[in-house]
Amino acid sequence: MFKYAFSTTACLLLLACAPRGESKTIEELVQVAQGRVTAAGRSAGQVSPQVLDLRAALDGALNTSSNSETVPPKVLAAIGEKISDLILHSAPTTRPALTELMRQYRALGQAKTVGSDQVKLLVARTMHTVASELETTKFSL
Repeated sequence: MFKYAFSTTACLLLLACAPRGESKTIEELVQVAQGRVTAAGRSAGQVSPQVLDLRAALDGALNTSSNSETVPPKVLAAIGEKISDLILHSAPTTRPALTELMRQYRALGQAKTVGSDQVKLLVARTMHTVASELETTKFSL
């Protein structure tokens, strides 16, 4: 009886730890992020030119990462600078996330080679953060 209870409990624990369809591919993450930032931009009304410039740079980095295995580090360093320009205009709750993203872009900007998957994931995170800001204070501070 104890053996049956132990094996049943062990099986249930293993099943509870299995993925439940929560994993997404990098391409799906990027598509969700692009959709969210586009919707946030529409609902925000007029968006500052700095945000539009950042969005264009992010789209350019995505295109570059889709067309090749690596992304030029200078492109990533430039995105880091664009984010640093927006940090002072963002809400206090968004500033730490933008600062961390800026640091990551700068670090990748100094790397010799940067993989396209790294860039796609970082761009998706950046787009989610920008969308959060556009949904709230719209970089208007």
